[in-house]
Amino acid sequence: MNRKELFQPHNMNLLCPHSFEYLHELLGMLGYSSKQYHLQEAREKVFDTLEILFDLEILNIYDWVKKPDLNNKKIPVKKILQEIDTLWDINSEFDHFYDFLIFGNENWYVEQLIKLGLTHTTNWLLFVKYEIGDLENWIEENRPRIR
Repeated sequence: MNRKELFQPHNMNLLCPHSFEYLHELLGMLGYSSKQYHLQEAREKVFDTLEILFDLEILNIYDWVKKPDLNNKKIPVKKILQEIDTLWDINSEFDHFYDFLIFGNENWYVEQLIKLGLTHTTNWLLFVKYEIGDLENWIEENRPRIR
């Protein structure tokens, strides 16, 4: 996954606030079933996607369930990805992912989208098409520089 691919219509739901909270949900959104969690290809796609979302400053770690000492700390993206890599054992199964960490979205992102009219029942794809247009450009223009 690269940034250009992320902003393609078939991946646009990955950019919807609250679209995933756990790694297994992201894996599912990327097209992987629980029988594929161990695949190197799946891991690479997840880490590529996470890196982009963190770099865009729209994703955060809501709770480091397995590593609570990391909660509320400013951690560089590379270090976040390293920590996730240590949690995600090759033999991890569906229920293990609940014990790793919980993802959230940066407040600025959710608040700006709500100002434009986004609700929990809004069709995300139509919202982006008619209210935002170029989401990548919108993010660049609206995001604060926090990292």
